[in-house]
Amino acid sequence: WKCISFLVMVMAFPNLAGAKHKVLLVLIDGCRWDYPHTDITLTGFKKLAEKGVTAEYVTPIFPSNSYPNWYSIVTGLYAESHGIVQNMMYDSKYDDFFLMGPNETASVAHWWNHAEPIWITAEKNNLHTSLYWWDGCQVQIKGRKPTFCIPYKYIGGDWETVDADTRNAFLEALEKLKSNEVHLVQVYYEAVDYKGHKFGPDSLERKEAFRYIDKL
Repeated sequence: WKCISFLVMVMAFPNLAGAKHKVLLVLIDGCRWDYPHTDITLTGFKKLAEKGVTAEYVTPIFPSNSYPNWYSIVTGLYAESHGIVQNMMYDSKYDDFFLMGPNETASVAHWWNHAEPIWITAEKNNLHTSLYWWDGCQVQIKGRKPTFCIPYKYIGGDWETVDADTRNAFLEALEKLKSNEVHLVQVYYEAVDYKGHKFGPDSLERKEAFRYIDKL
């Protein structure tokens, strides 16, 4: 599948001179570029655009699939440098296959250790991090893990409370940021991608999933 995702990054609580900025990074999987612009009921993304910064377009790296691009976002490297070159891979050195989460092969460290994602860089600098359903957070990379990690969970299983859980994650994340418990939060939301594949990009189900994350 081609990687069609949407990133929301909020610089939170930079209210003191010299204070360390805090970041809330949200990855909305399956978000086609025009979704925020073609639904007149959306208000959240409009406010973010008016009060923040948006890009006219983003060119994905090659290959334009999910895992290579997601790891490029958090490492700043191309796939040939960070090592995640496809959603599914084979490594002849280890005679090992990488399959997308929640498959246990996605939790093997040697796939991730070619590069250093931003949450590991933060932890190395004594900045605590909290990740929700962001695949890779469960892996010890460069000898470290995030302070808090809820591993990736596939929405296509029996996860009927994904929307409520995502809302609770946002509320918890904001409290952690306000209390200085963490400085970086990353949240992955898959419902838009799942509903788009299952019912189609113009389906009511997909639109409702996107409207929910817009309200948050």
